[in-house]
This record gives sequence, C-alpha cells and structure tokens, in this order.
Amino acid sequence: MQTETSGMAISAHGLTRRFGDLVAVNDLDLEVPAGGVIGFVGPNGSGKSTTIRMLLGLIELDEGEGSVLGASIADPNAYADRVGSLVENPALVLNISARANLESMALLRGVPTSRVDEVLAIVGLDDRAGDAVADYSLGIKQRLGIAIALLSDPELLLLDEPTNGLDPAGIVEVRGLIRQLADDGRTVVVSSHLLSEIEAAADYLIVIRFGKLLFSGPLHDLLEHEQRFVDVETEDRSDQESLAERYRSIGFEVEPENGGLRVLVDPDRAADLNRAAIDLGIVLRRLVPRSETLEDVFLRMTAGSQDAPLNRGAA
Repeated sequence: MQTETSGMAISAHGLTRRFGDLVAVNDLDLEVPAGGVIGFVGPNGSGKSTTIRMLLGLIELDEGEGSVLGASIADPNAYADRVGSLVENPALVLNISARANLESMALLRGVPTSRVDEVLAIVGLDDRAGDAVADYSLGIKQRLGIAIALLSDPELLLLDEPTNGLDPAGIVEVRGLIRQLADDGRTVVVSSHLLSEIEAAADYLIVIRFGKLLFSGPLHDLLEHEQRFVDVETEDRSDQESLAERYRSIGFEVEPENGGLRVLVDPDRAADLNRAAIDLGIVLRRLVPRSETLEDVFLRMTAGSQDAPLNRGAA
C-alpha cells in the first residue's frame, strides 16, 4: 500500500446536493488531511452520508468540485481501486462463511484471493473465517464489512456510521480496529452522529450541520471553543434571583441551571463569586468550577445557528 504522508486525502469545494426542495449538502468545503483517523460528525440528517456517497461517485453532485487522492471527483473510477468503503450495513451472504464472502468479492473486483487471508488477519477474524455469517454478531459482521473494504489494500477508507447499532463491546472492538488501520498508514474517515463514539480514536474532526461546515481541524483545537463556568447554588432558594442580579451588575453572564445558577466566567474567579454572595449576606450551598467536555462543545455547536460556522483549518 502506498500512502501520501503530506497534503490532503480529500479536497472539495462548494459540494451541493439537492433532493427536490431538500438541500442535503449545502456549499460544503472539505479538507481532509492524509493519514490518521478523521471524524466526520454531525446530527442525523446533517448530510454526512450524502457527502460520502458523492465522494464515492454513488450519487451525482449538483454543484462543486474537488479531488480524492489527487484525482478529480468528476471521475470516481480514477481512484476507485485506492478507496475502500463501508456504507450502511455491509452486503453479506448470510448462509456462507466469511471466507467465502471475501473470496466472492475478491473475484468480482479482480483482487488475488491470497488477499483474503491477509484481510481476515487484519480485522481479527482468522478463527471465525469458516463460520456461517448468519451466526455472527452485528459487531463481527461490521468487521467483515471492513475486511471487504480492505480487499484492494486502499489508501483511504470511508466508513459511514460503522458503530451504528453495536453494543458497547462491539463499539470498542470496531473503534480499536479503526485506530489500528490508521496506525498502519491509511487515512480512515469515520462518520458518526455521536462524537463520543469516535473521540477516543480521531486525530482530526470535521463537524457539519444541515449540510454546512461548522468546524474542521485537529481534535484538540475544538476545545478552544469550550465554555468555562461556575455552578452556584444558594442555601435559600429565595436568594437566587438577588444573587443573579448582583452577578450581572458586576459584569458576569448568568444562566439558570439545575435549580441553581451557571455563571459563565473563568473558574479562577470563583472566589469573587463567593465574596459577592457574602457581601449580600447570602450563604452558598454549592460553588463548583467546571468546563465543558468535548461532547458538550459538539452538542452546543450542532444545536446552534447553521449560519455561524466555526471553521478552523478548512478552506
């Protein structure tokens, strides 16, 4: 397998796809770096699957241009043998073995059948290769689907919701496999509607909503958008509004939160919040400095306005 160590695996500009009056993908720009695990996340219906299908040439785009592995997306055949994909559930023949499924696909694709044992080893199905697929769990079927995607030894893998419907053990297995595939030198793009499912594996993140880009950049850069705050609760609930008014008068932004107050302020200012309460003779039950998790940031971004993208590192 030959891989690019620099540059972009995917570069696309102005991707647009309409289904009647529905704009599934709306003037989307993508810059996907070569190498590592790329998380492609957004709520259900945000346009992830449509984007992947356009890149694979499974559906036509209405507008836009770009390249995959340096070849124009106007001619998907130019890069088809360098890209592996798993879109929705893998197409498997249930009453035959994993090996038989893979051998059939290898013959159809013109891939040497010697590759079958290699991909079985990669996905960890050596010891189950002779079992009927009907006897597999959903997680093992997903691994077999990934094995099929690996038959041509692709540089780029596009996996659409590969952990969808899996139990926690299956999610961990598939996530570990995805990380392994990237560590072996591939670019692995994984779509999901849940950031938590790919957070542990992803190096780079692309977030979309309503078919528009919200964020593109290294995973750690997303935390630059985190909010920091202090949760405050008064011992006497009747003091809460007075304290909120006091905080606002000295320049703090205050929101009600779980029966108390959320003060959007650097946690280092917690002592100032406590002194303001003391000045009013108000006793606090709780004063807890906190920061958003990555999941909190993602949920806030994808619940916000589609017209205010957070775009870091994307064209």
